Amino acid sequence: MESSRDTLVWSAREIGVDLPSTVADRFEAYRRELLLWNSRMSLISARSERDIVIGHFIDSLTIVSCVKDGPQRLIDLGSGAGFPAIPLALVFDELQVTLVEPSRKKVSFLKSVVRLLSLSTVTVIRERTESLMQQDPLRNAFDLVTSRAAFQLPELLRMADYFLGEEGRLIVMKGRTADRDRAVEDRYNFTLSERMDRVLPGTGRKRTILVYSRNMPRRNVIEGDKG
Repeated sequence: MESSRDTLVWSAREIGVDLPSTVADRFEAYRRELLLWNSRMSLISARSERDIVIGHFIDSLTIVSCVKDGPQRLIDLGSGAGFPAIPLALVFDELQVTLVEPSRKKVSFLKSVVRLLSLSTVTVIRERTESLMQQDPLRNAFDLVTSRAAFQLPELLRMADYFLGEEGRLIVMKGRTADRDRAVEDRYNFTLSERMDRVLPGTGRKRTILVYSRNMPRRNVIEGDKG
């Protein structure tokens, strides 16, 4: 029988991600911790280890191509059990990740995983996103915003408008259907710069990824208006 580690490695390769042995080992530690905590509280609805590997780990890695190598700051909104941000932190050593989750129990799990995997680049915040948007130090402080089906698109664009720097990007993970709202895009000065449709290996399940970028730096717009 194929091990969950083998499933992880070949499935990642199927979507164009090569996982070094040391990284695959850390994913295995994450999987075991997730199973342990899930037996005590409801974190995920996965029915098997394969569901965890494909439906959560590999699904999270479908956005690897949207993340650049090198230092970047990412904020993940409504992190739940850590997807997609913790898998991204395992792949990108220099990625500074902030996980935002309001549930006390889920935050306890996330902090346990961060300690277990020695993820020194990951910070966990127990807070509602709306409350964080009242804190000026976080305004325009991030290069990337991610969320996996935690909010509707209009909410995400409004949140991204607050957290992203001028050249930042919002990465939205949706199911097989993903509707655009051009009025909301225009309101927050965002453009859909990329759309990717993925099929999770061995399952036939589809994932749509929407990448939004700012139309132009805001100060340039203001300067242009003055002219």
